[in-house]
Amino acid sequence: MHTPNTQTAIDPGLQGRVAVKLFFGITDEWALNDEQRCILAGLNSRTTLHNWRKKVASKESIKLSLDTLERMSYLAGVYKG
Repeated sequence: MHTPNTQTAIDPGLQGRVAVKLFFGITDEWALNDEQRCILAGLNSRTTLHNWRKKVASKESIKLSLDTLERMSYLAGVYKG
């Protein structure tokens, strides 16, 4: 017997935007500066942070690497406690 698939695919661009929005929410609450945010996100450049901010504000999709998504997931776990 075939079991219907009840899972729906998540748009990677939407998933990334939600993750980045959460990332900024947490790091704003913790009053981190951009250098600290880059370290947590594993970024080499503040330009990426600037681009993420613009995309979140304009509700554009943001495609993140699996590594970055995993980092943000860990950050959310630490925040949640």
